Amino acid sequence: MAKEKYNSNLLDYIPVHAVEWEYRDDGTIFLKVPKSKNRLALKIIRLMRRSLDTNIQLDDFGSYVWKQCDGIQNVQQIGEKLKSEFGSTVEPVFDRLGTFIKILSHQKLITYQNIN
Repeated sequence: MAKEKYNSNLLDYIPVHAVEWEYRDDGTIFLKVPKSKNRLALKIIRLMRRSLDTNIQLDDFGSYVWKQCDGIQNVQQIGEKLKSEFGSTVEPVFDRLGTFIKILSHQKLITYQNIN
């Protein structure tokens, strides 16, 4: 079933955030990813007085893409904006963006809206 998801054109997908995130003053984005969904594991983590979340810091390109995943723009539009913002430093833009979006989806950090 997951493989069928990518049979259509990824550029037409509209990515939406699926985890909490934080915007820092330096312009970077931190994703707050739960360490576990298992209730027993969460109890153990709490007993150890550890954070229930893992923070993932995105680089400049990743932060820019994350901010564009607003549930309105599709991957094609995000790629065009990424290219106009960063120029040739992101080339090949759609290969890199496609890989990044697939990783975010596989890790359940984003979902897609209006997949036909």
